[in-house]
Amino acid sequence: MITKGSRRVLAAAGLVFAVSTAAALPAVATQEPTQPNARELIAACYEHIGDAPVVGHGLCRGVEQLDRDIAQACRFPRPAAPTPEEVCSAIDGRVYSEAAMVEYEASWVHRALRLQAHLDDRVPLFDALIPGTHNSFNAASQPPTLSGLDHNQVASLTDQLRMDMRGIEVDVHWAPSASGDPANGMRAPVVCHAAPIDMSFTTVHAGCTSERDLREALTEVLAWLNTLGNENEFILLYLENALDDDPAAHDAAADAIHDILGEDLVYRPVDRPAIGCATMPTSLSKASIRETGARVLIVGNCGPGAWGSWVHDRGLDLEAGPVWDEDKSADGDDFVCPSGGFGSVFRRFYEDSTWLSDTVEPMGIGSSGQITAAETVAMVECGVNLFGFDQLLPADPRLASLVWSWAPNEPSAGTAARRG
Repeated sequence: MITKGSRRVLAAAGLVFAVSTAAALPAVATQEPTQPNARELIAACYEHIGDAPVVGHGLCRGVEQLDRDIAQACRFPRPAAPTPEEVCSAIDGRVYSEAAMVEYEASWVHRALRLQAHLDDRVPLFDALIPGTHNSFNAASQPPTLSGLDHNQVASLTDQLRMDMRGIEVDVHWAPSASGDPANGMRAPVVCHAAPIDMSFTTVHAGCTSERDLREALTEVLAWLNTLGNENEFILLYLENALDDDPAAHDAAADAIHDILGEDLVYRPVDRPAIGCATMPTSLSKASIRETGARVLIVGNCGPGAWGSWVHDRGLDLEAGPVWDEDKSADGDDFVCPSGGFGSVFRRFYEDSTWLSDTVEPMGIGSSGQITAAETVAMVECGVNLFGFDQLLPADPRLASLVWSWAPNEPSAGTAARRG
């Protein structure tokens, strides 16, 4: 039976689809954003789930993802005839443009976060604050792919770094690719949001299609590091290892790191054990790492071959115990700081805004997640080290919530100039 609540959900979802589709049609540059925009209508859809919560939530979330995908297609670069941002913003209610990025870089939040980064420059990493993004590579700025249509980020890797994110996460899979080596069955280390499925004869990375090679993602990071003004910046690069425990895959990934970032930029593992990987050096500081000439620390899951000569294990120290702990933040303002904080354990909290995680949550397979602005403040005060934000935008209030060192609207541009 279609209840009153179900009818409201269906009506709201249908209206969102109609508005999103209409907004995606060709438009002149002077077109005003559609009112009400799709975000308002999606919010109304969630509000009217009524007595069909599971079906209703899934429907609203599905329409929301469709709306984001239409906006992604709208924003995809077309040098010959670019679509005005106001047209794309009318689809999903989110503003992401070069003008918005420039405005952020002139803001007090940006100035405060850059000055603040120097305050914990010499403390151990387990006491440092490293703003970061979750599945940083999975951005709507990339050409649409199967996994990329369910994107975690709107902004490109470069623009995430411009928004003061210094923790970058990249998932590396061993999958067929145009850049693959015939000797390895045309497989290559690629970056995609996928699930490895072990078959009797091989491992299938469900979701990987035509995603870019790891080398391309690392090249984007390198270009930002080499940009004038970024000479003293530090990046924590978190590589999630989905390379099938294959030595050839790990060697290929290690070759990519060597060829793109190189030995000068990467802080390489010291005292690597004969078997396994060196543990993440959480007692070091960002400054002490930079003093070696390196500006990138790579952490991730251990693997065979040359991988361990570049990547630090984020797991256990055989003598000291756990060095890294992480958890997904649930929906809402639910964060509770443990008594005594996190001690010397490097702590990460992340969220997951993908349709896949949100959809399988009612079935107990996965779970959606959310880090709110209020939670960001609480996590900073509690000593969380690494944040994994999703869907970060230049006007995101969580950016200001990361600032613990300055009052709102301070430092002023004049103050920053005098200090600089």
